Amino acid sequence: MTEQDAWTLMAAYTNNNALYFLGNILAVWLGFPKASRISESRDTTAIVKLLATMYCLCVAVFMYTGLSDSLAMLNDFSWVFSELSKTRGISPISQEIIDFDATIPTTVNGLFVFSIIAFHLIGMWKTSSE
Repeated sequence: MTEQDAWTLMAAYTNNNALYFLGNILAVWLGFPKASRISESRDTTAIVKLLATMYCLCVAVFMYTGLSDSLAMLNDFSWVFSELSKTRGISPISQEIIDFDATIPTTVNGLFVFSIIAFHLIGMWKTSSE
């Protein structure tokens, strides 16, 4: 495999992850009207709240998994570029991927998903103040 082959494969994975992320954004967006309707309705049963909560928790897991997969992909290609660098020269941007530290992006991903799920669940489970 050449460096160009690795970049082409990485682009294909990145496009796939981008589509998965857009699907996740749609699922997150659909959770907000659910939470709003549940919050505004006085006669919502506990089972409806539980089902909506399960939906939002699943969306949060899917979102975090997708974001984590993007970072895992960078880690995998870091290994590929590292192996390539042992036998030939690689570009500076490939070296940046080898040196990439995913600690901060992983933390930010967790905070992002936590904030989404918090907004969903607070909206669903808060009591109406009328």
